[in-house]
Amino acid sequence: MRFLSDEWITAVAFPSVDAVEGGFEGVALVAVTGGPDGEVRFRVTFEGGRPVQSSPGGDGDWTVSLTIAHGDARALLDGSADLNVLFMSGRMKVAGEATGPLLEMLKASKRPDLRDAVATLAAATDR
Repeated sequence: MRFLSDEWITAVAFPSVDAVEGGFEGVALVAVTGGPDGEVRFRVTFEGGRPVQSSPGGDGDWTVSLTIAHGDARALLDGSADLNVLFMSGRMKVAGEATGPLLEMLKASKRPDLRDAVATLAAATDR
């Protein structure tokens, strides 16, 4: 499937990943900039620190907003970039209730079960 297509965005949800007590509960609005289709926005709903639903578009309320360049988003998917590094270097911009949700998301990004789910998505994504 094509990176950032509606099909791909829907596949970002991983409801089979185990929930964790105290994990992020809310909606992340993700904006990927600078890609061949211009800016692509999608919303990811988290429950118990796991992404349970993802949908194209940016309408509606959100808890935290993440803006990232297309190349960095692709590198995250491929595992060659780290969410922590992108944030700390200013290459990922954050808005909203940033501190708590962001820290929870950064922590969750290190979980082996979530990394495995992302690797499966990466394998199904066109190069």
